[in-house]
Amino acid sequence: MSNIFQITRVLLDAYEVAANSTDEDMEAAAVVILQYEDSLEDKADNYAGLIAMIDGEVDTIAREIERLTALKRTRTSLKDRLKANLQTMMITLDRPKFKTELHSYAIQKNPSSVRIVNINELKMHPMFWKEPKWDESELDKTRIKAVINDGGEVPGAELVQTESLRIR
Repeated sequence: MSNIFQITRVLLDAYEVAANSTDEDMEAAAVVILQYEDSLEDKADNYAGLIAMIDGEVDTIAREIERLTALKRTRTSLKDRLKANLQTMMITLDRPKFKTELHSYAIQKNPSSVRIVNINELKMHPMFWKEPKWDESELDKTRIKAVINDGGEVPGAELVQTESLRIR
C-alpha cells in the first residue's frame, strides 16, 4: 500500500488529467480516482486509529506525571519532616555537631537573605525594582542585600540568617 503522500500525489494528478482531458483520458482518470480514493479512506481510518491510540498514551502519561508529582511531593515532605525532627533533637540536646560511623551532622548558618517586611515601603525606592510591577518577584534582592551589608538602611526589608542541618 502507498503512503498518504503518494496517494495524494496520484489523486491530484488524476484530478488534473480528468479536468483537462478527452473522454478517454477522463475515463482512465476516473478509474484511478476511484481506486485511490478507497486507499485514501483506508489510510485515513488507519490515521484516525493511530491518533486515538496516541491520545490514549498521552492521557496515560499525564496521569503518570500526576502520580509521580504527588509521590515526589510526599517523599520531599517526609524528608523535610525527618530532617526537621533531627535538627530539633540536636537543638534541644544542645548538640550542634556530632559524627557517627556513617555520617557527620552539623547545624550550620545559611547565607543571609533578604526578607521583605513591608513591600509598600519598598515601592517608594525604584532602584530596588527590576521592573516596576510592584510584585515581590520583581525586587532586586541582590541590590537590597548589598545596600544593607554596606551599612545602609532599606525601609521595608531586612537581612535574616537561618540555620539548617547538613548531613554529610
